[in-house]
Formats: sequence, C-alpha cells, structure tokens
Amino acid sequence: MNGLVWGQEGAVWGGATASSTTPPTYPMATSNRVALDITAAQLQTFLDAIAEASAVLPAAPSLSSEDRQEISTIGTRLQPFDDAVAEVVPQFPQLVPAYLSTPEAVKDRADRLKLGQMMLAVSTLSEKLRDFDILVGADLFDYDHGVFYTARDAVKRGSISGADTALDQMEAAYPRRGKKTPAPAPPPAP
Repeated sequence: MNGLVWGQEGAVWGGATASSTTPPTYPMATSNRVALDITAAQLQTFLDAIAEASAVLPAAPSLSSEDRQEISTIGTRLQPFDDAVAEVVPQFPQLVPAYLSTPEAVKDRADRLKLGQMMLAVSTLSEKLRDFDILVGADLFDYDHGVFYTARDAVKRGSISGADTALDQMEAAYPRRGKKTPAPAPPPAP
C-alpha cells in the first residue's frame, strides 16, 4: 500500500508500506484529560449546598489582611500552650482572672475543633476543584495553542483567507513572558 503509516518509523508520504490499524493520537481534540460536563442543575445543586453549609455559621465580621496578621490567635505553633492551659485551669481555677470566662473558653475550644474539621472538608473540596480547574485549563491550553499554531501556519502558507486577522487577534490577547504592561502614568502634580 502507498501512503503514510501512523507510528511506524521511517514512514514517508507516497512510500510503500504495510497498512496500519493504529490511529493517530491528538491532544484534546479527541480526548480530554478530564470531561466534567457540569449541567446547570448540578452547578445549582453545588452552589445551594455551599450556601446551606455556609448558613451553619453566623455572619462573620470581615477581617482585613492587616487584621488577620495583627490578631494573636492559637495556631499550630501555640496549640501545645493552649492544651497546657486547659489542663492547668481545672487544677487551679483561682489562676483565671475575673474578666475571663472558663465556660466560654471550653466552648471556644470545642468550636475550634469543629471549625478545624469544617476547614479540612472545605480545603479538601477546594483542592479537588483546583485540580479539576488545572486539568480543564490544560485541555483548553492545548486546544487554544493548536488553533493558534494552525492559524500561524495558515498565514505563512496563505491557505486560509482572513487567517492573518484571526492570528493578529489571538496574538494581541496572548500574554508574552517578560513583557509587562507599562504602569499607567501618575497623575499630574497640582
């Protein structure tokens, strides 16, 4: 048979070769890394579930980035200290100043453990969403670059009328590495 055989080394156009049953592989066009096909109903169910889960908590005060940095809190590093205080207080309740509430501290510790479980669940979900977003974005990256390089080749060969306009539009939208958008000029001094 005359022709090109996919995947066979040394195959040439118009050469004599045996026929091949191995089809070519194409990125994204015929196979995705992940195929979600999220319906509008599924999206709404997801958003409703997030809203329902969020409604478990009261309205939280909005903390600024500065607030989050300035407020002293019990984190991983100070957890052993909080555990030690929780162990000491029942033995020496007289150490608790009158302006502090031990029942409130006990409640806060229990709430903090529950918040930790909630944050872990949300973090796990967030990571799963991020992974899906990366994979879907990678499929789009392959697709977009395939279209771009086909347009570039069509312009070189003059094989598709108007490809130069399409290529110009895509090039204008593509962020180039190393090139930074110039900062806007400062306003004139009064």
